[in-house]
Formats: sequence, structure tokens, C-alpha cells
Amino acid sequence: MDTIKKGLRILISLAVIVGAVYWGYTSTRSKTYSGSELSFEMGGGDTVIKNPSENPVMAQLTTKGSGRNFTVASDALNTTVSSTREGTGANTVNSAEIELPPGSTDLRLTRGSNVTLTVSGETSIEATVSPVSTSRARTIWIIAAVLVIGALYFISGTFEHRWLNRFRKSLPQQGPDASIQASR
Repeated sequence: MDTIKKGLRILISLAVIVGAVYWGYTSTRSKTYSGSELSFEMGGGDTVIKNPSENPVMAQLTTKGSGRNFTVASDALNTTVSSTREGTGANTVNSAEIELPPGSTDLRLTRGSNVTLTVSGETSIEATVSPVSTSRARTIWIIAAVLVIGALYFISGTFEHRWLNRFRKSLPQQGPDASIQASR
């Protein structure tokens, strides 16, 4: 019966480890989109858009629902764009337009959520979307690391921390006899 309990504890701990790593990876993984007709949801982190043409491209930013105003900022363009509301009730659409110059442009959603960026035309562009900000990604990975370390400690406790005894035996002995021999 004791073996079954140990096996179950280890299995649960391994599930916590796998779940924490999977959650950390899927929560912070950037997504890349490319093409001439793009439509994607901006995340809470930076959205970097690369325009390889020599002409600027217009991007339409929209979100549906009442009370969903948003603001998008760009350090590269040194600008902030706020949405305007159109319609009433459930048919309310908040929208804004931004001109994406040739080269790389970073956009950051500073207020609001569920904002869809749509680019249409003949120019093929590439966009990389970070789902969360760098500080939130760091927090997610710290929580995942704490869960992994806790689960590893739980597994170690299941085996009564035997590996620590082996580790201690492999270290050079330091005690009163070692200091007497060193002084001679």
C-alpha cells in the first residue's frame, strides 16, 4: 500500500511540473502572422510589425461592444492613438487607424483589450504578437518555477531526501580532524 501512495504522490508531482511548464510556455509564447491580408488580436505585450515595402500601410484597429475604448502607443512613431466610438448599444464599434511606415514598427495596447488589428492591401507584412507584457511574463515564469521547485521538493520528500545523504557523503569532510591535519 505504501508503494501505491508513493507512486501516486510522484505522479501528481510530475503532473504539476508538466502543467506549470506548459502553462508558462503557452501563456508567454509569441505568435507570428504574415501575409497581405492580415487580421489578428493584439496581445497585452508588444506587437512588432515589419513593412518591407517602400510605401506606408494603413492598419485598422477595432473592438466591439459598449464601453471598450482603447489606446495604442508606438515608441517608433512617437504617437498614441485613441479609439472613437461608432454606433449604439451592442452594435458599438470602437475603431482607430494608424499608418505603418516602411520598416519595423512597435505597437503597444496601453488601455483596453480584445483589439483586432487588420491590414489589407497588396503589401505582404509580418507581425509578431506578444500575448503579455515582459513584467507579466516574468511573473508567470516565476510562479511556474516555484511550482516546479515545490513539486521536486515533494518528490524528494517522498523518497525521504535520500539524495541529500549521497550528496553530503561525496563532499570533502570538514570537521575538527580535518582542521588539525591542515595545521600540521
